Amino acid sequence: MYNYVEAIENELSSINAKTLDIGIEEGISASDTPFIRIVPTMNETGEYNRQNLEFELYIGTDIKSTLRETYQEHMDFIEQIKTTLHLRQILSGICYFQNALYDKDVVKNFKVSKLTFIIEDIV
Repeated sequence: MYNYVEAIENELSSINAKTLDIGIEEGISASDTPFIRIVPTMNETGEYNRQNLEFELYIGTDIKSTLRETYQEHMDFIEQIKTTLHLRQILSGICYFQNALYDKDVVKNFKVSKLTFIIEDIV
């Protein structure tokens, strides 16, 4: 499954994120934003003896002078990610956007959201 995580990282490299990595490390700072962190969460058997890989993306953007500006930049960044991954073939599977949880501020002083995706039908 690790090759799928690397393939996700490769797909996301086209987005204008300042930092892109696997896992959420300590010490994320302003020099890292906007950031994307890939966290694989579940591997399960799918239909016809194929597999599925669920993963979360934690994305963070800076806090702007107004909440309106903060949310606009943040949600625009999320849309770029969704456009890049949703319905995209990644290796032998197809990637689907599942949901976005806003205000998952797991990193202080940044606007952070958690996006959930799944790659289905991995052979």
